[in-house]
Amino acid sequence: MVFVIYAIVVLLLTLFALWGYVNVRARRLDQQVGAFRAWARLDSHSGWMSGIGQYQGDRLCWYRLIALSMKPHVVLPRHGFEVSLPLQRSTDGSMVEVRLTSGDVFLDIAVEPLTYNGLVSWCESEPPAIQS
Repeated sequence: MVFVIYAIVVLLLTLFALWGYVNVRARRLDQQVGAFRAWARLDSHSGWMSGIGQYQGDRLCWYRLIALSMKPHVVLPRHGFEVSLPLQRSTDGSMVEVRLTSGDVFLDIAVEPLTYNGLVSWCESEPPAIQS
């Protein structure tokens, strides 16, 4: 009986620590410069996952909101980065769906219209390639 109580306490402490880590990780990612909230799907057949996008110099990273890893789930290099025209999916106009592509890597995301404007600006403001 004592073993069962200890096992339950250890399990609850482990779950609480895991919950705390996931929340601190998400808050840390969301508060960094260049971060924005975005729902994403990796292909047209999968469901939407909540996450955080972040501009990181010459690449755009997308992190799953609920995950253990601090590594981005998808990385899109800025070179060759393209943003599709927005598709209005919400009835109130609060979200638009766009496809981001960079070479063979693509990501469908749903973001606020102002975030879409930021994506287009970031894409268009890439400095020209240095000719050698």
